[in-house]
Amino acid sequence: MRPGPGPARVNRGWCIVLAILTLSSVGCSPRVALRPAEMPSAQELLKNLQAEDAKVQTLQAVGSLKWSRQGERQSVEHALLLSRPGSLRLEALSPMGSSVLSLSIQRGVAEVYVPGENRALRGPASDRMMERLFALPMRVDEVLGVLCGRPPLCPAAAVEARVEAGSWILELDCQDSGLHEQIRVDPAKGDPLSMVILSSSGQVMATVSWSGFRKVGDVRVPTEIRAELPAKASRLELRLRELDPNLAIPDERFKLNIPKETQVEPLS
Repeated sequence: MRPGPGPARVNRGWCIVLAILTLSSVGCSPRVALRPAEMPSAQELLKNLQAEDAKVQTLQAVGSLKWSRQGERQSVEHALLLSRPGSLRLEALSPMGSSVLSLSIQRGVAEVYVPGENRALRGPASDRMMERLFALPMRVDEVLGVLCGRPPLCPAAAVEARVEAGSWILELDCQDSGLHEQIRVDPAKGDPLSMVILSSSGQVMATVSWSGFRKVGDVRVPTEIRAELPAKASRLELRLRELDPNLAIPDERFKLNIPKETQVEPLS
């Protein structure tokens, strides 16, 4: 009969088993659930959005633009330049990179120039024009905010906030227009994710969504923007890259160089 293991061998064997069990338990320890961010009050959430709004004043980017309205579809590469509250330059580019259409908005005046047709138009930068161009029934300053990932925040008669499906929802009853704004915010980053504008009767007038936020310097800006006017079957999708916020941009960069011999038509 073979002798059993000695006390030293038994103790050493148990030490190995205990070590394996200990390491296994460490490797398979359950994940600790992260505590959700504490929901701020409605006024605090509004102030946070207002503070973020002020952080982006100019933006330069390139990207693509897709637009559809009542079945008609168009897409184009573009170069974008804006300075809040009221200056915009948008160049629609050919596949070779040359400009096929230039749009400028400055001091309340909009200009369009089509080099290939030697055609130019000029008129007021109205809300109606913003709606036709960007599927946003808003003023120029509000549209520029949307392009920077900043929802327009109306002066509110009443403000409420709640948690819904893991997001923070801010509700604004607009004081002057009678409209209602519903803004969805990412609790982790504080980014606005979407915005719904409703009429006083509750009809959805416009929706906007932002995604793909990137931190550039000390600000966060979206790389994808979508806007929709359900009643007019109008939709815009804007993708941005090479984002460069808060550059010092001289006014001259927003001015179109329309040849003197080109007859300027009214833009309505």
